[in-house]
Amino acid sequence: MWKLIQTSAEHAATPSSPPSRIGCEISHWCRYQQYPNRKTSQYGILAETFTQDRIQGLQYAYKAGAFDGGVSFFTDLTGGTRQIGTFPGAFNSVDAAGIAAPVFGDTQPHLCDGEPSGAAGTNARLAGSAKIGVSTPTWNAHISYATGGLSQTNANAVAKPWLGVLTHASTTHNKCGIDATYGRGPWVGQVEAYQATFGEVKLNGYSVLAGYQPKDTWRAYVRYASIVSNLTPVAASPSTYDPQQLTFAVIKPLFKGVWIECDYEKNVQRVPRGGRKIDDGLFFVELFTGF
Repeated sequence: MWKLIQTSAEHAATPSSPPSRIGCEISHWCRYQQYPNRKTSQYGILAETFTQDRIQGLQYAYKAGAFDGGVSFFTDLTGGTRQIGTFPGAFNSVDAAGIAAPVFGDTQPHLCDGEPSGAAGTNARLAGSAKIGVSTPTWNAHISYATGGLSQTNANAVAKPWLGVLTHASTTHNKCGIDATYGRGPWVGQVEAYQATFGEVKLNGYSVLAGYQPKDTWRAYVRYASIVSNLTPVAASPSTYDPQQLTFAVIKPLFKGVWIECDYEKNVQRVPRGGRKIDDGLFFVELFTGF
C-alpha cells in the first residue's frame, strides 16, 4: 500500500514503543517493535546527519516472512546545520546578530539536511530511497540508499566553509548505509555505518550502542558516534571540524506512560591547528509522558 506521508521525527519514543516517525530518509523509516533504533532522548550526531529528517512524499513498505523492504519518493531537502551541545528549548538569550544563544557552554554546528518547514527547507527536487533487509525476533539487519539533488545555490553554500566561494559546486545528494540490531534478554546492541554526499562534501559516519533494557524498570544505554569528512577542516569554521560523541542515558519508568530520563553527552572535535576546542558537553534530565 502506498502512503502519503509527512513525517515527524522529533517526538521521543516511549521506552516500550518505536519512534513516531514513519518516513525517515533512509534505513530507519521502518523500524521494529522489538528493538527500535532510538534509545536516547536525543537522536545523536549520526542520526542528525544521515537519517533523522522530516520529509513529505509517498512510501511503500513490504514484508514477507523475515524479509522486508520498502521504497519512498519525496521532495528532497537542502543541506544545512544542526547544533551539537544543545537541545530543543535550551535557549535564553540572543546575541548581537539576533541568534539565540544556548543556556550553557558552547555549541558546534554540523552538516545535515534541513527541515521542510525550516529556513533551509526543501529544494523542489524529487528524491527517492530504498531499503531491504531481514528481521527476526532477536536481530535485524538492513542496507539502504537514498538519492536526490541539491540546488546549485545550496550546493555552493554547503561547500563554502571548507572550500570558500564556489559557483559550480557539485549538486549530488546521496546517502547509503547499513544497520544491524541484536537483542538477547534485556541486552541490546546496535551498529550503524553510513556514507553521504552533500555536493563537494563527503561524509562517513558510524555508531555503536550497547544497552540494558529490562521491562518496566531501570534501563541504561551507552553510544559512541563519529563522523569524518573528505575535506580538510578549516580552523576558522567549527562546522568543518569532524565531531565525535559519547552518550550515556539512564531511564526510570515512574508509572504507566510517564518516565524520567537522565542523559550525558561528551562531545569532542578533531580540531585543526589554529582552531579552538569547543566546550559543548551536555547533561540534562527530562520528564516524559507518552500516550
